[in-house]
Amino acid sequence: MKKSKQITNNKEKIFFVIIFIIITMICYFFPYTHDDWAWGTTTGIERLESLFKNYNGRWAGNILVILLTRSRIFRAVAISATLTGIVYLINKLVKPKNKNINYLPLILLLLMPINVLAQAIAWTSGFANYVIPVLIVLLYIYLNRNIFNEKKIEISNKLSIPLLLLGFVNSLFVEHMTIYNVLLAIVVTVYVCKKEKKLSIQNLCYTIGSIIGTVLMFSNGAYHNIQNATDQYRTIGNTNIIETAFDTYFNELYKLLIHQNTIINIILCVCALIFAYKYIKNSYSKKTKMPKIAICATTIILLGYLCYIFYTKINGGTNIFIYDTYKKYLEGLMIIVYLISLLVISIIAIPNKEKKKRIVFEMISTIIIAGPLLIVTPIGPRCFFPTYAFLILICCEMLSMILENNNEILKKALMTIIVFLTICSFSIYGYSFKIDMERTSYIEEHKNDKKIILPNITHTGYMHAPNPKSSVFKERFKLFYGIDKETEIEFIPYKEWVKEAS
Repeated sequence: MKKSKQITNNKEKIFFVIIFIIITMICYFFPYTHDDWAWGTTTGIERLESLFKNYNGRWAGNILVILLTRSRIFRAVAISATLTGIVYLINKLVKPKNKNINYLPLILLLLMPINVLAQAIAWTSGFANYVIPVLIVLLYIYLNRNIFNEKKIEISNKLSIPLLLLGFVNSLFVEHMTIYNVLLAIVVTVYVCKKEKKLSIQNLCYTIGSIIGTVLMFSNGAYHNIQNATDQYRTIGNTNIIETAFDTYFNELYKLLIHQNTIINIILCVCALIFAYKYIKNSYSKKTKMPKIAICATTIILLGYLCYIFYTKINGGTNIFIYDTYKKYLEGLMIIVYLISLLVISIIAIPNKEKKKRIVFEMISTIIIAGPLLIVTPIGPRCFFPTYAFLILICCEMLSMILENNNEILKKALMTIIVFLTICSFSIYGYSFKIDMERTSYIEEHKNDKKIILPNITHTGYMHAPNPKSSVFKERFKLFYGIDKETEIEFIPYKEWVKEAS
């Protein structure tokens, strides 16, 4: 038995080492784009020297991106280690009996919406602020993994100071995760104190660190400017918060938070329907009517949404019964009802009490993380990587209760999917890397010319603005690559550039 367990553990270690190596290779191909051109030059150092005055309070994220934009290898290792860590922690939190579930977090990460991938992973500035805090939050949740069962929460006293520092640092990445981080720390500390009848010093340290970090972040003058509507980029709903939240939700948030995650929505719907079916089947002879009515109602809603997902995909998003003007309102309301249905089924139909509590907690966490985005503009796909990570966790939790037995066919299918997605990633980013290297080499040879014609990097949907268009970003691009200020730069399609260069 011990030997079998040791073999399993060794296989898991090899699996994560392979993941780390593969992701590192893919991440090395990412070009530096958009804000990276500023952070990787004297502009980034000047921002640091001013202590990011009136810029933002993302101390940890800003310092990290300054480092990442100066070493391609360090960036690749950092992104890979973080993503591998997220996959590892999700598996550790779920603890599936069926080890095939361990492949799912990686697959769902590789299948994340392209706009989120482009802004949160392939964009160095986005990664530094939006992905790292997810890893730290999952680590903190893992340390308190026994919070929903009868076991004691045992965190070593040696971790008190590290947790203080971790809470502090994790509040200095991005604002909506800062708010979630400090709320999580407070709630966990109070809950553990109530559960175990004593104060957890380790959790208290994390809470104190989170509060100090939050105060430091929001003491930056940028947030005062946002509040007073004097910031040139960001705004907050000062006049009518309810109206701002309404417009933001129906115009952007419901799509970015839930609706665009097609694969995850299909998995969640199918899992919830299976739980509903089992509940109705097992409680058929019971006299309790209200839970049955609620389950039947939510089942109809989930079936309806599942059909709508397939319908819109088959018909390219077109609608027969409604005008495009009302489409966003219908879909937005549908998402609200869909989320309520998932929550109702989780509370009523999931038999495992610990899993039930965990899933409800993860659903509420997803909503809390997205909450602040209702009143802040602009928001982008990168803001929703944290919520996407929690949705992956929920999917794995549900599937771990449904697929309890190992299956070789399923294992081979999942491995095939991983291989296919990996090849696709290598193909897309490898080709972009080729163009990036050719572009960089050409710049080195012609940086003192009066005019330089450069190729556009292709597959732009998978990267965040890799080709500068405005004069501001062209200036940053020139500074990053050491091109003379007076030099004119022009970008043309790669194939045209190859013809001209030859």
